[in-house]
Amino acid sequence: MESDAAAEPGEAWQGENTAAAYSSRALACQKLGRSNEASRAAIRAISLDPKDARAWKVLARIHLDAGQHEAAQKACRRVLGNDAGDAEAREMMGEALAQKAKLAENLFDK
Repeated sequence: MESDAAAEPGEAWQGENTAAAYSSRALACQKLGRSNEASRAAIRAISLDPKDARAWKVLARIHLDAGQHEAAQKACRRVLGNDAGDAEAREMMGEALAQKAKLAENLFDK
């Protein structure tokens, strides 16, 4: 019989202290709307592997969703610095820049 804890996102990776394990947990938590958990797992993945693109992209999405455009851009730049062709990171960078421009436009319209 499985325990309730096994149903938690990333539980299968419990005990694995690898960037891939934390990155997978971050993505699972993000998809479930658990931004705080996703952020913590992504940061841990990055501490283990600073080039972990998946973890940086999870952080970028969390920052975008929170309206933190500068932080989202920084996370995207980390991915693009290692793979300039990463389509997802390029798309999120575009979103961050567009949201930032819209915010600036709204400030000047007042």
